[in-house]
Amino acid sequence: MEENTKVECLPDEVNEEEIKAELETISQQNKRYLKPKEIFAYLLTDFIGGSSNIVNMQFFWMNFFNISGGQYARLSLFTSAFDALDDPVSGLIIDRTRTRWGHFRPYLVIMLPLAMISTFMSYTLLPGISTPFEVMVQLYITCILSGLANSYSSAGNLMIYFITPNPNERNFLMTLQQFFGYFSGWLPSVLSIVVTYLPRMYPGVKMQNIYRNYAYFFFIIGALAAIYKFKNTRERFPLASREEMSEANIRESVKFAVTTRPFLVGIIASVFGGLQGNLRTSSENFFWLNNTGSLANGFLAGLLTGIPKYFITPIVPKIIKRFGERNVYIAGNLWAFVCFMLMLAIGYTPFGKERMGLNVIYLAIALMIMQIPNASNSVAQRVMTADTFDYIEWKYGVRNEGLVSAANNWFGKLNGSLQGYIAGMAYQLIRFKPLKDSYGNLIPQTDPHILRGIWLIFALVPAISKLLVAVTYLFYNVHGKFKKQMEADLAVRRAEKLKEEEESFQ
Repeated sequence: MEENTKVECLPDEVNEEEIKAELETISQQNKRYLKPKEIFAYLLTDFIGGSSNIVNMQFFWMNFFNISGGQYARLSLFTSAFDALDDPVSGLIIDRTRTRWGHFRPYLVIMLPLAMISTFMSYTLLPGISTPFEVMVQLYITCILSGLANSYSSAGNLMIYFITPNPNERNFLMTLQQFFGYFSGWLPSVLSIVVTYLPRMYPGVKMQNIYRNYAYFFFIIGALAAIYKFKNTRERFPLASREEMSEANIRESVKFAVTTRPFLVGIIASVFGGLQGNLRTSSENFFWLNNTGSLANGFLAGLLTGIPKYFITPIVPKIIKRFGERNVYIAGNLWAFVCFMLMLAIGYTPFGKERMGLNVIYLAIALMIMQIPNASNSVAQRVMTADTFDYIEWKYGVRNEGLVSAANNWFGKLNGSLQGYIAGMAYQLIRFKPLKDSYGNLIPQTDPHILRGIWLIFALVPAISKLLVAVTYLFYNVHGKFKKQMEADLAVRRAEKLKEEEESFQ
């Protein structure tokens, strides 16, 4: 991807009044594009998507398929490396897709059959599978199929960055989507209650079957939501010409990723953020079950941690507009770092092990306080992702969304393989083994070494992660005056390109 030679560097001094006047004259930049059905489609698919990912596969496979932490680590390393080879190819194909339904929309439904197969194999062992070796073979195949499906279905997730040239409208939709997505965050808490108490009420009911049926149910309604989104959304950005696309290739997509500053910052931050996302997320079920005595203890934490988001999310656009998405994101990560360190210093049983009810209340309140900036963080991160796509278009003169995503996914998969390997080896290091009753349902661990290890994964690892992410985003350069002038330049270029496309069809 050669840089567009017509693009000039931004001046050191920018007249804000001139920028404001220029932006107001660009109708494409200020026009309202999104229709109610379109907004609803995004809200629906995001809610269902958040709900379907609640069952953590590491927790499920280690406890019910009886694989070890080391086996999970090697599985993650292999499958993520495979995905890293596949994603650049899928990105190239997505970029060159031209259909009457659009650029991204077909991939909302094309991969559904493959996703259905991988979902089934994630929760059910095929007939004849019995030995540990055969179980691992099925899981390797499952992860490969899932990776292939996700490589292409991710095009549907990219649509939100390209459905409107109006950045204010796009940011509003992201905020609204984030707000309604929080309602799916209640479901893990409800699920923890169900898997804890239903087997106690009906001894013949198995936890494994509850998780499995839950996953199947949400896959079905998720598929229906994807079809609805396919029918009720549009793509509104001008596509790169075939001549422009011919200049792009897989090698160049990786090359520009490490030479484009905001993109590189995001990649590095995702490596550090993965420590929080993968290890702590995988540790939640382990922690509530083993360290506090019951999965259901996560119910109170799930209820309280969501409360701040509902009050803060409606004012997130104003917060971001006032302080800038980069500064908001950095501040939010530093807040979480301090909260985690304080929680680590206090410990998870400050009232003594015999008063676990009070300990759970303390943990829920501590996690709620830690979550206060998460609403603004989530929106700010998505806004910066959109700004990064805009920056790439401004710098190179062509968006190349698929290859941009492929480069991002390529590094993301390598990061995922690292994080998955670490997550598995962390439990191998603390020598974790599940304990079960006579019905095959899980019961809490009692080994002090294992419990201490789970606590460190739950609290110390995310604290370090949050600090490293905050430091990394100090180097993110698409903000302030630079961003305003970039948006003005892009508005003019897009208007000219759309006019040229209209004239070519007349």
